[in-house]
Amino acid sequence: MITGPLTMRELTEVVATVCAGDPMGPETAEEWPQEANCLGLPCGRFAAVIAVLEQCFFVPLLPEALRCTTPTELVELINTQVTSGV
Repeated sequence: MITGPLTMRELTEVVATVCAGDPMGPETAEEWPQEANCLGLPCGRFAAVIAVLEQCFFVPLLPEALRCTTPTELVELINTQVTSGV
């Protein structure tokens, strides 16, 4: 359970949990979106990671998360959204 501001370590743990140790999973290169996300995951995996974070923090994150260009920027966005009470 995540309590307090999200850390890079916690983000890494969420990614590992969602991906069950295999970030690429059964998806093929053809299933990758044309635009990569900040975590370098296939679209479905990225959405699943963000869904877990949305459930943890009770805030919508996906539209803004898609605009992030680095994992650090994603962590900062999440922490800003959580503290602002959006």
